[in-house]
Amino acid sequence: MAKFVSSHFLFVLAIISTVNGFEPKANIEDQTTLRLVQLIHSHGDRTPGQFVHNDPYSLVRHFWPEGIGQLTRLGRNRMYKVGRFFHGVYANFLNTYRYQTNVENFIQVRSSSYRRCLESASALSAGLIGGLSNFERENDNFTTEEFIYENLERFWIPIPIKSFSPKGTDPLLDVDFPCPNLDKIFHEIKHQDHRIKQVEQENRQFLKEISFYAGEKIDSLKSINFLYQELYIETQANYHWYKFPYQIWTQNYESYAIQRLRELSQIYWTLFYDNFSIQRLIGGELIREINNNFRNFVNGSNRETKFYLYSTHDGKIVSILQAFGIYNTFLISPGATLVFELHENQSTENTNSNDLYGNYFLKFYYFNETFSDNGACEVFPEKFCHNHRQICPLNHYMEKVFEYEPADIRYECGVDIHHLGTKVNLSLMITNGILLVIFILLLNIFACINYTIK
Repeated sequence: MAKFVSSHFLFVLAIISTVNGFEPKANIEDQTTLRLVQLIHSHGDRTPGQFVHNDPYSLVRHFWPEGIGQLTRLGRNRMYKVGRFFHGVYANFLNTYRYQTNVENFIQVRSSSYRRCLESASALSAGLIGGLSNFERENDNFTTEEFIYENLERFWIPIPIKSFSPKGTDPLLDVDFPCPNLDKIFHEIKHQDHRIKQVEQENRQFLKEISFYAGEKIDSLKSINFLYQELYIETQANYHWYKFPYQIWTQNYESYAIQRLRELSQIYWTLFYDNFSIQRLIGGELIREINNNFRNFVNGSNRETKFYLYSTHDGKIVSILQAFGIYNTFLISPGATLVFELHENQSTENTNSNDLYGNYFLKFYYFNETFSDNGACEVFPEKFCHNHRQICPLNHYMEKVFEYEPADIRYECGVDIHHLGTKVNLSLMITNGILLVIFILLLNIFACINYTIK
């Protein structure tokens, strides 16, 4: 009898966050066990999404030719470099599996419909996959006639990017999708959380000052976060409010104001997203998607796809970090990336062929060099790991994380309040109809039997 050897799998979550001029080193030492990779990344650097009344750089056509809330040249370069970084990290994995199937089967890319996310996904996937030959070639000089697609394909392969919903309507990858119940929870937190009231009270004088300079009321952590993003983006483009001829404030005050706004923005993301319902409504659909991809691989329904890419927003990443209990309060930088890896451990010890998930283990890494360049550090979401240390059994993880997967996101958001009830009523009607048909058939059978006996 052939000996059945069940497999151990190791599921690794690495979080890579990128900033200018920093190229993190790969933390993967052995890729021989790697089977599946999933990346969730925020879009790259963008232009401001809105402007306060006194913003001297609000003339979009002059200062922001890309448009409002669009990916900048810096953002495109950043996302391409992120892709090149992962190309180096997964070089062996790509070489092993890339050519075993079509590229659209090997990698699936899903993006929010916001243009900055679509372009970020395109730039990252271009850097990740590259072309049919080595990316850096010194002796390729093409004439205009020679530069046809067959030559272009040596450097770049188009990757299909899927986006199924108009922008601002996708619960999987958008943060601002219609969800009245989510808005209600945010409103309750703002007015009932004593920690938020205390922060706003302690910074009342600063908020009064910043409102004067902004030309409009800045009186909440949410409006503070918007203003910080606006100023951060402008300073990245070398647009400063202290410059002539605007001179809205001094250079020293600008440095002070941006630092204070940054600290308060960190508090905003920490306090408002420290809520189970918010984490479930914002991050739950994506958590379920990621888990389903692993389920499909494990049960064999889809083992052809080796890479999944999801292009989204910072709020989505924060909600997942908060749900996993590994958020370190640092702001999510442009191009921040969550990496989920599925590994297969070839060891046959302590296996249980009857418990599929019992042979799986989780390990997590967090990297964010925004404030530190010490490299990746290992983190451990104890809430999902059933008091295990270092090794997180997948069966316990799936059992615990399941509560973050919405059964019906529209119903839970209050968008379609009768949706779930309608489905239940329809199921009952179908069931009753089937029972009625069976009852009638049985009556006919008994009638025929009685008639035959007589």
